[in-house]
Amino acid sequence: MKWISDSLASAFACRAKCTWAASCKIFCPLEQCHNWYSVWLRIWVIHCINLRRNEMRAYSMDLRQRVIDACDSGLGTSEVAETFSVSPAWVRRLKQRRRETGCIGPKVQRRGSIPILSKHEDKIRAIIAKKSDSTSKEIAAKLGELSIKVSRQTIDVAVKRLGYRYKKRLSVRQSKIDLT
Repeated sequence: MKWISDSLASAFACRAKCTWAASCKIFCPLEQCHNWYSVWLRIWVIHCINLRRNEMRAYSMDLRQRVIDACDSGLGTSEVAETFSVSPAWVRRLKQRRRETGCIGPKVQRRGSIPILSKHEDKIRAIIAKKSDSTSKEIAAKLGELSIKVSRQTIDVAVKRLGYRYKKRLSVRQSKIDLT
């Protein structure tokens, strides 16, 4: 319950300076709602999630071009940052990116890690082509001979990503008792 009271305290503290909180009163009048704290907390969490989504977006190409044009016209980094309401560090990084790559566009965001076996997909395909009913243990042994050491789970993920599936087998013998 402590985290709820802490969340409510921060919500009410921010309510005075947040323009969104004033419009929230239209949807959930705090004075009339008998369960106002849970409603307010839910709304506040949704609001914070939306803020987090919005603050992580890349600056537009239009803004980037205007910043570069202002820097080219002779304004200093701090002046440009203040003019366009961006940080001086971002302006320096933008100029550095243009100097090194010739591009001012945002970098491509890649989520997650690069798969370990992405370089060895052709070897996995060759192993499966030789013996189509290979198990992950057999594929791991073959890759081990090529000095590629990975777990069976990693192999399972790679095989699935390549579009292959393992044949379903019964892991135990069927019972001799026939249930009818």
